[in-house]
Amino acid sequence: MKRRSIFVVAALAVAAGSFATDRANAGSPAECAPTESIDKYRLLRQLSLDLVDRIPTIEEYHALDSLDAVDAATIEALLTSEEYFAQVRGYHRSLIWAGLEEALDAVSGQRRLRRVGATNTWRLSNLRRFFRGRNNVECLNQLQTQFDANGYPIPINTFSDPTCDNDTCIQEGFVMVDPFWDPGNPVKVCAFDAQALAVGQNGQACGPNTIIQGCGCGPNLQYCLPQPADPTHQVVKRSLAEESTRIFEWVVRESHSYFEAFTTDTTFVNGPLVHFYTYLTEAALQNNGGVGFETRVTDLPPIPFSDADTWMPVQRGDVHAGVLTTPGFHLRFASNRSRVNQFYTAFRCEPFLPSADGLPAETEEIPNPNLRERAGCDACHATIEVAAAHWGRWRTNGHYGYIAQQDVDYDTPRAQCLGCDGVTKNCNAFCNRYFVTQQNAAHPDEIDQWEGYPLAREWLSAQEAEMIGYGPAELVATDADRDKIATCTVRTLAERLFGRELTDTESLTWLPQITAEFAASGHNFTDLVRTLIASETYRTIR
Repeated sequence: MKRRSIFVVAALAVAAGSFATDRANAGSPAECAPTESIDKYRLLRQLSLDLVDRIPTIEEYHALDSLDAVDAATIEALLTSEEYFAQVRGYHRSLIWAGLEEALDAVSGQRRLRRVGATNTWRLSNLRRFFRGRNNVECLNQLQTQFDANGYPIPINTFSDPTCDNDTCIQEGFVMVDPFWDPGNPVKVCAFDAQALAVGQNGQACGPNTIIQGCGCGPNLQYCLPQPADPTHQVVKRSLAEESTRIFEWVVRESHSYFEAFTTDTTFVNGPLVHFYTYLTEAALQNNGGVGFETRVTDLPPIPFSDADTWMPVQRGDVHAGVLTTPGFHLRFASNRSRVNQFYTAFRCEPFLPSADGLPAETEEIPNPNLRERAGCDACHATIEVAAAHWGRWRTNGHYGYIAQQDVDYDTPRAQCLGCDGVTKNCNAFCNRYFVTQQNAAHPDEIDQWEGYPLAREWLSAQEAEMIGYGPAELVATDADRDKIATCTVRTLAERLFGRELTDTESLTWLPQITAEFAASGHNFTDLVRTLIASETYRTIR
């Protein structure tokens, strides 16, 4: 038997469907032989498992007794149920995350609180050197009671050591803090890490990822996230993974064109995502010449962090492109090339596969850095590099956010990022992560042609570089692009429902016909489902 649910293996449903089996006398030689139509009770069972991921109830079976076949009203009841929309989310979750059980390994790019051994004290492990002078210096297991006039903890212990920054290490005690994830149940937190001052010692405002003296995790630890194994981290991670599927659900529920899932500036948030967008997305790079990363969503609804089940729509800026610019998608696929690969594989049915003969041996001492010209790489990267430019403004390496259009000139070298040879001049993190520098380039041609340019601009023609400004929404802008996505959508859904790949004949004749019907419906996903489950192929499945 084929896998019944569109989304998950309904292994237990086979055993649970004995009622339907009895009614249809399944198991006899006559029933096992191929037929032109499927028994109405078997069809109801098949529809129920595929559309709502459960076997029919006894009442639903009995309702068929007086009918000649499964009627339109019964099918519409399934297609308008909340169970169906849950399946729509599950189906698209499997597409977005390539079938992985866990969409994200962790919420990257955030300050992470970890517990200190037996003391069970929370602290920021990656800021110990910054606050205390050395990476293996912990806070003391005693209550911090003394603070200066500005509220900064006065060190309890100070000692000299040549391995400390400035030869001096300091230690403070802990404070009790009501964490945002469990109000009313205070936890022990190292006092430097728990700082909640509005302004740091240098006069700069404190906020998410502001690393200056006087700035810590903020009020109620709201700028920090517990370690990945902690339930609080897990609920944020699951919410980030779910955000994209809620966009697809909205498109399907409201009967919008399927392409809106890749172009809309509407997204959906629950309590954990309201907190994430408010406090956890801002991740500034130091010394970036005034360039900031836009991350936040404004006008967020007042959903408490503890409410992970309430989802509400919010509007993002017009730079956004539906599921293709959600934090979950960007954190899971951390490079622009991986974003292209996932989009092309899942929604265009065009995976990038190496030659069956493998890649040819490199003959140059330093391989050609332009993958569009490197032997064995050119076939795929001729497409990948141009498509990747659509995410050129967006952050990579496990961070989220985009550079405002006016903040970076993609056609002129950035003076701040020139001459960084690591000897006479070191580049800052902003240059080395997002621009071609002498410190990150491996080939002299890169330095000669592209030093100081954004990495996203490398090897692109002037016309191709325009894609950086257009953004990911441009990937569905042309008729050819939409035809690819529509055909892939029909193929993928049909193969899920039929439990097999389409034959060559079906691909040549049947698939174009159904794709045309999909287009005639305004690319309505549920209409496509109706078409497929009404097809002769679906209704002769055993």
